[in-house]
Amino acid sequence: MRQAIDAAGPVLIAALLLVFGHGLLATLTSIQLANSDNATLLAGIAASAFFGGQMAGAIYGQRTLRSVGHIRAFSAFAALAAVVALLQPLLGIGWNWVLLRFLFGFGVVVMFLAMESWLNATVRNEARGSVFSMYMAIVYGGMAIGQGPIAILDMTASVGFTIAAICVMLASVPMSLTARAKPALDDDDPLSLRRIFEASPTGAISAVAAGGLIGGGLGLGPVYAQSVGLSESGVAAFMVVFLLAGLFASWPLGRLSDKVDRRIVIVAITFALAGAGAAGALAAQENFVLTFGLAAIFGLCALPLYSLAVAHANDVLEEHSPIATAGGMLIGFGFGAMAAPAAISFLMEQTSPAAFPALIGVIALATAIFVLFRMAATPTLLATDKTPYQSLPRTTAVAYALDPWASDEALPDAVVGAADLASPDADPDEAGWRDAWITSDENVIDGDEGDADIAEAPNISAPR
Repeated sequence: MRQAIDAAGPVLIAALLLVFGHGLLATLTSIQLANSDNATLLAGIAASAFFGGQMAGAIYGQRTLRSVGHIRAFSAFAALAAVVALLQPLLGIGWNWVLLRFLFGFGVVVMFLAMESWLNATVRNEARGSVFSMYMAIVYGGMAIGQGPIAILDMTASVGFTIAAICVMLASVPMSLTARAKPALDDDDPLSLRRIFEASPTGAISAVAAGGLIGGGLGLGPVYAQSVGLSESGVAAFMVVFLLAGLFASWPLGRLSDKVDRRIVIVAITFALAGAGAAGALAAQENFVLTFGLAAIFGLCALPLYSLAVAHANDVLEEHSPIATAGGMLIGFGFGAMAAPAAISFLMEQTSPAAFPALIGVIALATAIFVLFRMAATPTLLATDKTPYQSLPRTTAVAYALDPWASDEALPDAVVGAADLASPDADPDEAGWRDAWITSDENVIDGDEGDADIAEAPNISAPR
């Protein structure tokens, strides 16, 4: 176990630096946009543009990885993302930030593609669950930690953007120095969202709703918090509560869904979201206890929804690879995440900040009603027919090859074999950092990157 964590260390460090900078930049962007002309609408469109960039990066990023290799691609897009972060204060607040957020989303998802495919080629089968759990904690927790500079440092906006850019660029250091196996990419496509909807309407609609709820929360949560009177440190605290509540709620809700009909859990959390949204819309706006309570409920209920939706879809689509199913579900998530921030921000601009919790509540209520109709129309699955729940990232479909509920039978043979072959000469008693960052001459191929010619692990194609 220790060797597996050590071997994955360079990627895990890179992931922590990346999500720290990403979380800091996202909140800073929303705070700065909230102080501009057409503040709310611009913040919403910028959030939608970010998720649009992620979708585009998932579609075209694999071509770059195949063309130039993982290390070069990661370093190039780390530089692009850092430049985008530095350009924001230099160019000044305006509609040009929409383009910058699109470019940042594009660059970040290519970086995730490189990191996650590298993990697939590095981690042995028996250690996948532990490494996956650590990676998940880093992805969720790192964004929460990224709020720290806003909350505890008295800094100008330009300093904050610079810190975010530095963290993103530093992520390229451990990745550039790794000497682990160079992963390969295959051409397996995820299931289409239409195919998933035909088999599992609840899963598909819940994925789209999760995109809308999470996209709205991440993109406009800081704008809402500032509009109800919170300072910048208060806005950061609001986002920390939102992110950590979702992190801690994922596992208990998931385990509960393994024992009962998952749709019951989905209905319960969406009704809770609807109630919280109504309370936020109707109550006095400058009520800080209510504001942080809403952040906790939004995070607790909204963030686990995507994982619950994927688990339910996999219960129904058991004849398909869970990785391909999850890849298709990301498409639905992306559509929701692109549409909701722009729509919510428009209504907030036309009415009041209360439109934020109100629209969150409407999305949740519509989802709950739809799932109730599906429960009345279709029977409950037996517990023995379910796939075990696993909290999932919303980064790329590539990470799902690490997923413990994706059993050996569900994974492509090449993925399973690659994990067994990774670092075949490693001494179990030797620290894994040497294997990760130092490679012997016989394992180096003739090439510019110096990747080891072993354990080529195909990854599942990103959403197309």
